[in-house]
Amino acid sequence: MEMTSGIPFSLSGNNIWRGANKSNGQLMLLHNNHLKVSYSKMVVTAALQAELTAAGKNAVPFGNGVFYDRNLKASQPNTVYAGVPTAAGAIPRLAGIICYDAALDSLQPVETGGVLPSNKGEILKRGFVRFKTAKDSVAGNVIAYADITDDMCLFIENTTGDPIFSVPTSYGTIDAATEEILDPMPVLAGATYAGKIVNLYPEDESVLVELNF
Repeated sequence: MEMTSGIPFSLSGNNIWRGANKSNGQLMLLHNNHLKVSYSKMVVTAALQAELTAAGKNAVPFGNGVFYDRNLKASQPNTVYAGVPTAAGAIPRLAGIICYDAALDSLQPVETGGVLPSNKGEILKRGFVRFKTAKDSVAGNVIAYADITDDMCLFIENTTGDPIFSVPTSYGTIDAATEEILDPMPVLAGATYAGKIVNLYPEDESVLVELNF
């Protein structure tokens, strides 16, 4: 059986590499219980660009969430959006979390801590991820480690892709007629659920999250 750790980049184009091997059943390696995939193009939405400009930055921070547009599956299959896509007819879905990469960080000595939109990068779809900073609410402030509790969840702010630690406002969408829970995922208005807190590290005030979306 052929195994792969991911589909390689097309270094000269905006699409992923298209090989001749189209066989079904190709096993993707789950390295240390995580799944990491690449993207070819990143689009920064207006809300995040305004936030970056106000902070004097250009790079989208590691740990931010990115989305894809299901409506563009055929024409732009490997484009991600830092903040939900807002074009008419867009069907946004959370694609993953921008993965910290020491090599990428070292290649951008002028501005570390993120990925420049002009660069290609990788996103995490499954696994355990550590966070040092996040917001306390949608359009909120940086949350202090002392205020983070294990009943909070990781949410991704829809407009910017910024990470948020918050207690959900509800759990799932309820059918008004039958009162049946249609979607059991935790809910926070203006944000998308990304995972649950599994451990807190007081030694360095970091938070371990298991991605689940």
